[in-house]
Order: sequence, then C-alpha cells, then structure tokens
Amino acid sequence: MTQNLTSANSDVLRLFTSRQPEKQARAEAMLGELAELALMASRELAVRVRESEDADEIVALAAAFEKSSRVVRLTLALDFKLERDAAREAQAEAPSRARRSRAFDPAAGEYRLTDDRE
Repeated sequence: MTQNLTSANSDVLRLFTSRQPEKQARAEAMLGELAELALMASRELAVRVRESEDADEIVALAAAFEKSSRVVRLTLALDFKLERDAAREAQAEAPSRARRSRAFDPAAGEYRLTDDRE
C-alpha cells in the first residue's frame, strides 16, 4: 500500500520553492551551476565517445552521456518552469496590490494605505 506524503491538491513544485528572496536566489544559482557542470560533463563524454575504439567503452560512455544530457535538459526545464510560475504568481497578485492606495487621514495627520475593496 502506498501513502501520499502531500495532499491530493498540493502542487509538488511549490514545496520546493520559497518566498524568501535569498533562498530563491541561492536555489536558482545552484540550478544554473548544476546545469553548467552537467553540460561540461556531457561535452567531455561526447569527446571520449568519438575518440574511443572499444565497443564496450563506447556503449558505457554513450549511456553516461545520455544521463548527463538528461540532467541538463531537466535542470533547464525546471528553471524555466519556476520562472513561469513566479511570473504567473506575480501577475495574480497584481490586482490585489492595485486595489490598495494611499489616502490622507486628517484625524491622524498622515497618509495611510487603504484597501479599495472595503
């Protein structure tokens, strides 16, 4: 019997994203570095596949290349998806921010944020 660790309606990617800008920036930097390292490994493997004359070694190197290039593709896809999700979230929050405005409160003698929905 399998058991879900998250509720049925939760978005798994949201579990790995953070609203803290420092953490998000660090995670994005790590994704970029991971993609670069996997790309370098893929390039090296491609060179070794071309240089090899041993059939067994070629098969092993080609399999390693396939896995390494998959890491690059998945890392880039995740990075783009997180970027799209953040843009969508910002766009969804924009109307609520637009409804807020500053109004002068004569009793307090200062400007205060007001919510036009009230």
